[in-house]
Amino acid sequence: MNEKQNKGAHINTLMITQMFHFSKYVTSFLLFSLFFGSLTSASPNYNGIYCPNNITYEINNNTISQTNLNVLLSSLLSNATEGSSSYTTAMGMGTSNALNGLYLCRGDVSSATCAECVAAAVTNITKLCPNKKESIIWFDECMLHYTNTYFNPLSIEPRLNLWDNKNISTLDVDNFNEMLLSFLGSLASEASNTESSMKFSTGEWNFTKEITVYGLAQCLPGVTNEQCEGCLVNGSKTLVTCCEGKQGARALLAWCNIRYDLFQFYNTTQTSASPPLFSPPPPSVGDESEALESLQYNLSTIEAATEKFSNENKIGKGGFGEVYKGVLSNGREIAVKKLSQSSGQGTIEFKNEVLLIAKLQHRNLVALVGFCLEAQEKMLIYEYVPNKSLDYFLFDPLKSKLLNWSERYKIIKGIAQGIHYLHDHSRLKIIHRDLKASNVLLDSSMNPKIADFGMARIIGLDQDRGKTNRIVGTYGYMSSEYAMYGRFSEKSDVFSFGVILLEIISAKRNAHSILSDDVEYLLSYAWRQWRDETPIQILDEDIRESCNESEVIKCIQIGLLCVQDKADDRPTMGKVISYFSNSDSEAELPFPGEPINSMHNQILQKTVAAGESSSGSIQLTELSMPR
Repeated sequence: MNEKQNKGAHINTLMITQMFHFSKYVTSFLLFSLFFGSLTSASPNYNGIYCPNNITYEINNNTISQTNLNVLLSSLLSNATEGSSSYTTAMGMGTSNALNGLYLCRGDVSSATCAECVAAAVTNITKLCPNKKESIIWFDECMLHYTNTYFNPLSIEPRLNLWDNKNISTLDVDNFNEMLLSFLGSLASEASNTESSMKFSTGEWNFTKEITVYGLAQCLPGVTNEQCEGCLVNGSKTLVTCCEGKQGARALLAWCNIRYDLFQFYNTTQTSASPPLFSPPPPSVGDESEALESLQYNLSTIEAATEKFSNENKIGKGGFGEVYKGVLSNGREIAVKKLSQSSGQGTIEFKNEVLLIAKLQHRNLVALVGFCLEAQEKMLIYEYVPNKSLDYFLFDPLKSKLLNWSERYKIIKGIAQGIHYLHDHSRLKIIHRDLKASNVLLDSSMNPKIADFGMARIIGLDQDRGKTNRIVGTYGYMSSEYAMYGRFSEKSDVFSFGVILLEIISAKRNAHSILSDDVEYLLSYAWRQWRDETPIQILDEDIRESCNESEVIKCIQIGLLCVQDKADDRPTMGKVISYFSNSDSEAELPFPGEPINSMHNQILQKTVAAGESSSGSIQLTELSMPR
């Protein structure tokens, strides 16, 4: 039985036992108040305790096990008193009675509050859960655990789910849940990839004009970025199962915790809260026409913002039309993608991009502001990203000097995070199908944002691939199975990512012309240098002296793994993220085989030269050349 806990309510007067049935054993979550009667009104807010019922052992004050536990808890309390927000320690290592333990205070609480919470945890964990080899106690302000084995950072067991009794005032629970997972996924990404040693993030999301959702995610500093994100994402998914449509809920695990609510439950004075991670999504309605209407702008509004699409405001031209900078009446800067009537993107693709981007929220994806569909004009309105696209810098001999290795490495990892989100952090797996350097925008801090989702496809999480007779994309970035047979999957995007990665390292395009025979294909060149044990030779000469050589070599190896000819030989983006997260991963990386790009290149050339198009082959009007 699960106790349904009202938000913000103390449970100082309750004694409840929560039973969670796990796959291997039954775990009791005991909610007590007897031991908190003497605490002050500012005492920590107790949530629950993990107390396994089959890991009991006999202890008393004379055994070495009890001594180890006492010393371990004392060490944790001492470090909290000295101002540490988290600490990990172990006692009796090398013996059968060894224990390891840790505490973690919430990232927005003061050191005094942290110390008080840890003191309450140390005092009560053995009282609430006596004679156990492992236990976890959770408060609002901190958590503490000890074990004689190991808690898997990616496991959802043990855990405690708490939720508000009240439901969100919407009839479309499915839409709320889907958007909630995206929001929490963004928090997970932010927490796991923060430059700070504290893996902590907060943010807010305007679900409707009347409803703002606040969220918090945090991991223990000792876990890797991949483990942190995996823990938080797995925890957030349990909220859909346990707490569907609730106004607030949380998942408390051994290595992380994630929470959302309709009030700002975290402090903004102790640590700087993250900026809002979400632009306002469409309202929670099942009717797509209502969702579209909520995002629609009048043509007169966009004309005023762009000074009637003046040449001075033109900032780019893509495969489907021109892009203009604009400023709305409220001062917000926007980028307007004005689709040409001969662009090839029809109403289906247009609606696809609007509805898809509105639901995708991640710091490495460009955010949709709205759209305009009026007077035979189709326009998409995005957040304005000031530093143009990656190819604008990368393939210009002068501008590429502005991208040092540190900037390039950050861009590579950011693109990987964005693609990983598309593939794995939604109820639906999203295949971009047109990843290329010109579709990666750079914000004011040179953080990458993936753009242009007009050709994206959605497939179910239980699917891993799809097929189409209409091949869309850009020569040089398409995998052979997609270009020749129309088979697309997440591995198609992985191939494109590998191409972009190698282009970033070398500042060279993968293809100069689809009819060119005299320029060596970048992937073939990179492979040849790797085979000859001189991979650093592909690095852009302008940054060769200042680069981190081990990072470069690792990136080249990852890039070559991503462009393997057979899709099954390419890693998933989740695996790619793990390669970047682990500083010692070079030794773990598989050895790449030779990309069979010369054959791919010849087939494409012959197809273009002959002007042929058939089912399962390339349709020439859908190919776009790199700028």
